[in-house]
Amino acid sequence: MPMSRKRSPSTVEIALGESETEWLPVQRIYVDNHLDIAVLKVATDKLPADAMAAKLGCTQTVKQGATVVAYGHPISLNFTATRGIVSSVRTLNSHEFVQMDANINPGNSGGPLLAADVAEVIGVNTANISGAPGLGLALAIRHVCPVLDLLAKGADPSLPGLPVYWLSAARSKR
Repeated sequence: MPMSRKRSPSTVEIALGESETEWLPVQRIYVDNHLDIAVLKVATDKLPADAMAAKLGCTQTVKQGATVVAYGHPISLNFTATRGIVSSVRTLNSHEFVQMDANINPGNSGGPLLAADVAEVIGVNTANISGAPGLGLALAIRHVCPVLDLLAKGADPSLPGLPVYWLSAARSKR
């Protein structure tokens, strides 16, 4: 298993539906520290009978002014949603982010950002910008979709490693 897949011995749990007391253990499939995402797997027998997979807007064009809904568990308040509009789509640190005015409070990060008009996930909630109230960011889902596609094919989506060794001039003359 590549190092990027598993770095923490912590137990990861999720809650489903409106249950605020029943947390289910999940299996970590992949962790990407570069994108700050994790792919988790829950046993299908633990899912409610009416559970449906969220539709991913992998090819969805995010439009400025579109209504979005950010879901999460801010400051231990389970199953909350905030609504806002897309302010812009920005590239920061080589990643595309959806900038919005929906609040992304601590605990909302990692939750889905949905385009309200098509009910598709268009981002993964990331953070509010410190000192800029009402400025939230979500990693564009288009960065996550290739990871999921590779995992579905049994391929490793980890970034390639490039071993680099530094040699001082004094050591090279020996």
